[in-house]
Amino acid sequence: MNIYFIVIVTTVVGVLLYNRYFPIVGIPCMKYDSKVMETFILDIRDYNEKILYLQADLHLPYAYLRRYKEEIPNIQLHVVARDRVQMHLGIRFLLRQGHKITSYQLTECSCKKNVY
Repeated sequence: MNIYFIVIVTTVVGVLLYNRYFPIVGIPCMKYDSKVMETFILDIRDYNEKILYLQADLHLPYAYLRRYKEEIPNIQLHVVARDRVQMHLGIRFLLRQGHKITSYQLTECSCKKNVY
């Protein structure tokens, strides 16, 4: 009985840690350049965050993604997030919904890749 409880708790904790902290492979961090990129900008930061002003096509905080997922068009997306945890959670949710994520941008770190 105790071993089953330990296995269940370990599995739940492992899944939670994976979703939050394990990196997403194949999606580069890029600064958005409207001259080069032809993607839809989805800003998943909170409404009151104005650290980096970016003219987003849709500003929809992560907390509202599940509720308003129908408003997100099914085209290539560039996701803007505050930090890595918010980015991991948001992109994993969008990928499960069938969206195509081409790149992301974080406001708390500078991306090493530029789009040129």
